[in-house]
Amino acid sequence: MFEHLSIDEPFDSVEYSERSNQPVTSGVRYSADLSTNEGEVRVATAMLFLDAHRLRGVAQHVWRMYLEGELDPMAASLTTNSAIDVMRSIQRDFDKLIPGRVDLNEAPCHACLYLPDQQPSIARCPHSA
Repeated sequence: MFEHLSIDEPFDSVEYSERSNQPVTSGVRYSADLSTNEGEVRVATAMLFLDAHRLRGVAQHVWRMYLEGELDPMAASLTTNSAIDVMRSIQRDFDKLIPGRVDLNEAPCHACLYLPDQQPSIARCPHSA
């Protein structure tokens, strides 16, 4: 059934390993513009706040499960702490990509306006807590 297929030598042969140690050069140089414009900053800020709202929703759901007796309090606590750590990591990455361009305590949270279960209130917004 497979007699028409050819068998190739494995990649760890001497010929392949000698070629793989040599650097690949093409003579072509590429450059990238890593600057961010105002639109990209706004989108990144909106996505950061949306992530905050989603993680907050996960934490609320977990504690609701605890109140209904479906989940152990230790599991709810661990999940909440993990969500907080994830959000801190996301915020650190945001600060590295857009250093000093956005004051997250002053920026408007568009997720409060567009999520169906949210009221446009600063008091409920997780980034203002």
